[in-house]
Amino acid sequence: MQSRFWDNLIQSVLEMQDNNSQVQIDWSSQFCRSYSDMSQILFDLDCDAKLIIFSKPCFEVFDYTTGKLLLDKILFRFYDEGLCCNPILKVQNQLLAIYTQEDQIQIVKNQQYYPINYQDACQYELTQAYYDLDKNIYILITGQQKQILIKNIFTNNILFLYKTTSQFDNNSVYYFKENQNLIVIDNTPTIYLCNCLTNEVTLFKIQVYQTKGIIMDEKKNIIFLYSDKFIHIYKFPSMTFIESFSLKLQEETPIQNIYLNTQFNLLNVLTEKALISFDLTEVLYSSEVNLAQYQNIQNIVLNDSYQVYYSLSNYCINLFKQAVQVDYLVLLQDQYNIHPYFTELIQISTKQIMYILFDNFFLIEVDLLKEKLQLIQKIQLSQNPDNYFYDKPRQQILILYQQNLQLSQINLQAQQINEVNFANLPQSDFSQALIIGDFIVLPSVNIVYTFNISTKIINDVNLQNTSAFQFMFKLQSKDIKNYQSSWWKIPFEYEDRYNTSDYIESNQSTSLVCIVSLDSQNTIIQILNVNTNLFQQLLLQETTITNIVNDPFRKIIYTVLNKGITNIYDWNLNFISSLFNPCLKQAIITFDSNFIYSVCPTDIIIYNGLSFQQQFPVINYGIEEATNMISINFNNYFIIIQKEQIYLIQLQYNSNYKILFQKQGRYYQVQVLQLIKSQDEEYSLLIILSSQSDIEKIVIPLSPNNKYHYLNKYLNKLRLVNNYL
Repeated sequence: MQSRFWDNLIQSVLEMQDNNSQVQIDWSSQFCRSYSDMSQILFDLDCDAKLIIFSKPCFEVFDYTTGKLLLDKILFRFYDEGLCCNPILKVQNQLLAIYTQEDQIQIVKNQQYYPINYQDACQYELTQAYYDLDKNIYILITGQQKQILIKNIFTNNILFLYKTTSQFDNNSVYYFKENQNLIVIDNTPTIYLCNCLTNEVTLFKIQVYQTKGIIMDEKKNIIFLYSDKFIHIYKFPSMTFIESFSLKLQEETPIQNIYLNTQFNLLNVLTEKALISFDLTEVLYSSEVNLAQYQNIQNIVLNDSYQVYYSLSNYCINLFKQAVQVDYLVLLQDQYNIHPYFTELIQISTKQIMYILFDNFFLIEVDLLKEKLQLIQKIQLSQNPDNYFYDKPRQQILILYQQNLQLSQINLQAQQINEVNFANLPQSDFSQALIIGDFIVLPSVNIVYTFNISTKIINDVNLQNTSAFQFMFKLQSKDIKNYQSSWWKIPFEYEDRYNTSDYIESNQSTSLVCIVSLDSQNTIIQILNVNTNLFQQLLLQETTITNIVNDPFRKIIYTVLNKGITNIYDWNLNFISSLFNPCLKQAIITFDSNFIYSVCPTDIIIYNGLSFQQQFPVINYGIEEATNMISINFNNYFIIIQKEQIYLIQLQYNSNYKILFQKQGRYYQVQVLQLIKSQDEEYSLLIILSSQSDIEKIVIPLSPNNKYHYLNKYLNKLRLVNNYL
């Protein structure tokens, strides 16, 4: 028994240390005495201070990296005292607090003892004790006496005494040390928010009865209260009710305790018979699917000065110079107020844009000299298409119809542009089809069909699995030199409908398609070469992929797993590295030339784009429903895009960041981003943002001598118009 205890202790310490600095320590020879019954030993690990603190059967403190006994000269008198609670220790100033069986708190500072007797004020074993050694206060809470008592550690003077309306459970108390706030919930029920610095108490009436305990996510400012069957969630410090979780359907036995996993944002609930986990990212920290993809495909940045948008505010195609509307087109008079989620603006030349709206094809010319939009062609299609593609090498539009399995063509080089029948296609899922090189790729059950646009030959590839497709996308290559002015948009380019000239390597265009299938608890990743109809395959056992992204610059694939990990593979499915995500399964992976970002709704981790090592500490506070992070490539400035707002921050190499600018608004997208350097060596940032209804131009000075504010701003509340083509 004794040998097994020391072995387990050594192993637990070694697992916390870096592999390059492991130290094996013979704890049995260091400990004050040997005990045959190791079940009586009680110890805690303080990982930040690298300490092992033994509190029973004797009190000793060791540095677990060296095995040395700390503060041995001032601790001898406590060796034979059984402790009633674990001590709080600060090695930096040799200050510690010990709660003994004699109804005393023994305070030791610089080998001076401060015994504090609280027998008259509190009841033994019914009192919850908190220490704030930075503020030299200790807090004693006794639920049966309805009492909150704050005293000075060294003078024992009473600083504050407060009586609650009703009794409370001692577990219904939480001390938020960073804010010096004490939270108590009594049986009335009322939340008491006590500021231990100002001694101010704020009361909040709630509807949560028989509270058994309280925990807090201090980074997110979220409080969790639990009773036998319910968990109630409140926002701190407003105590605004957010949500309730019920265990009535999952478990009949009462809740014993709840635990918070802040690494993956999990709430673990322990009952008498089960352990139940709630994914807080999914059920609490994100409220709805955002419209990022829809907004991105509804705009075209012609250059840094001109942009074209389809707006849900006026249901028109709008031409903007910077952020000022200079012209617009209304395309359909009788259906202008319908959200065309299927549609997509596609630029087919420097002056022409195509748009399909319901069963109408529009060809639009952009005259930047006159700052005008002009409709030059309108074609009535045979029916509403199920998909369509722009085939740039052959200058044609290919349109797919699921109902009659038809592929039609619009030749943009013909003198008279018309829709003509091009080919018949096999039964497959037209909505998930894509175009790559000379092929249209159509998924079906267990089979992928490839249609050769030039020869009209159809081939089928049996993928030899019985699973339904989860993802299918093409592996495009891009030369990063061609994207220096739009590096932030690459992860959000939805190019299934484009057949543009991709980056050519060794005089051969890549024609690879990645397919992900889910088979029971296993996931299959396959890379199909549509030129040869050969594929490679990787089986991931007991794993689910929740998101997958191609990196066209590095020619790698990021696979987000349901285990808080993103695995990285090359295009031959060779494993390269793993990234840890700050949430269990909802991570969005974005990237630029320097960094890779693992973006979760309330947490972000930044990785080096070459080494895949974490570059900065985790950003785990102050953000809500984040969707993207963008590097400014200057002085550690980054943009964080969230569902309801946008931040410009400056990151530091600790856990802090400074917000230099923030703007409230829903579903912002960055359209233009420029770092401008003046003749006076002053830097400023020009941003053009689009949302569902507004276009804004913002210039933010980055000089340390200037305050961060708008230099100029153009806000367009796009009006509904009543003149039609």
